[in-house]
Amino acid sequence: MKKLFLSAVFLSLCLYSFALGQGSLTDLLTKQFHQAWNAENVTQMINLIQPNAVYKSQHQLWNGSERMKSTVLKTDPILYKFTATKEFHSRVEDELAWSIGEFTCDVYENGSKTGKQMNGTYTYVFTKKPNKDWKLQMMIYHEE
Repeated sequence: MKKLFLSAVFLSLCLYSFALGQGSLTDLLTKQFHQAWNAENVTQMINLIQPNAVYKSQHQLWNGSERMKSTVLKTDPILYKFTATKEFHSRVEDELAWSIGEFTCDVYENGSKTGKQMNGTYTYVFTKKPNKDWKLQMMIYHEE
C-alpha cells in the first residue's frame, strides 16, 4: 500500500511538472532552485539543499550547506542570474535522482547587467530522505 501511495505521489508530481511546462521532476526541482538563486534568497536555497551538499565549479569547491551559505550562495547569485536551463537527461531511482543539462545566465556587476552571458553545462544530483522532500545533494557546473 505504501508503495502504491508513493507511486501516486510521484506520478502527481510528474503530471504537475508537465502542466507547468517542465519535462521532468528533476527539471522542476532544478528550476525551483534557480528561482531562489535569481531572487538571491539564501534561506530558500538552503531549504532546497541537503546539509552535506557539495557545490563544484571550475573555480570553487564547497562542502556543506553552512559553508555554502556564507560563501557561494551569498556571493554568486549577485554575479550570475540564470535565465535558462535545458535538461538533456534525467533519472529518478528510489531516493536518488539526477539532472544533466545546459544553462545560460546573465553576468552582473554592481547590480547591473554587463551584457555578457555565461554558458555551460550542469549536473545536479538530488537525494530524498525517508518522509522528506527531494533536495539538492550535488551541484556541478562546467562553464564554456
